[in-house]
Amino acid sequence: MASSGRVDTDLLVPQLKANGWQWGAPKFVPSIDSTNQALLAALPDEGACLIAGEQTSGRGRGANTWLAPADSALLLSVALRPKTPPESWPWAGVLLALATRDAVQGLLNGGFEAALKWPNDIMVREPNLDGKSSRKIGGVLSQSAQQVCVVGVGLNVYQSLDEMNKIESAVSLSMVTRKKVPITDLAAHLLSNFHDAYFQWQSQWLTVGNEEVRQRYLKSCETLGINVNFKRGGELLSGYARDVDPQGQLLVELPNGEIMELNSDTAIEVRSA
Repeated sequence: MASSGRVDTDLLVPQLKANGWQWGAPKFVPSIDSTNQALLAALPDEGACLIAGEQTSGRGRGANTWLAPADSALLLSVALRPKTPPESWPWAGVLLALATRDAVQGLLNGGFEAALKWPNDIMVREPNLDGKSSRKIGGVLSQSAQQVCVVGVGLNVYQSLDEMNKIESAVSLSMVTRKKVPITDLAAHLLSNFHDAYFQWQSQWLTVGNEEVRQRYLKSCETLGINVNFKRGGELLSGYARDVDPQGQLLVELPNGEIMELNSDTAIEVRSA
């Protein structure tokens, strides 16, 4: 089983073009502070894609960091210039999360299932004696500056069990599949799916808005229909995750019937039974 690997853009580009890729060729760098931040600083044309073997200052949601050993994860970002209003841009991150979920699912077997945890974490559900549990395998971060929206994903691919045990509730593709994962093919599948979904979303936005993306997200979101804990104003609250609204907020029903709207900066935990 491979313990590391890099995306080979010489192999990636022909695969993307064969799938109808309309953007420029992705660029690979061995190491960078953050693919998202590099694209935000450059303000490039739409479709600019940066892939890294390592990120030294990768970010997750909020103040969280995203770090992985060199050449152990798929780390990439895509710059977009959506024609839709800026308030719709976070749904581009949802599209990348869905494309990543689909790419991961295509490699799973033995009853494992890929899903999304609100807002944009990629999870793998593992069959076990207690039913099913989920472990995080990746995450998506969406950021914007001026007229550019950048969406980035970090996906654990080659990390070992020992490396993942240092991170609570984390897993890698190699751990789950127990086989060598072709990271260039994985990147091609993920990027092609995202490319097509993005163009469809942009072309249909005037007629259907974000609703089609939202419906796809609802079908993949494992957070819905369970009890969660979260903090509001320093107080720990618990409730039932009922829906995700058109703005991407998680709607949680408290025991008294009140509906709380949680934005993507709110951290949630699954409530123990």
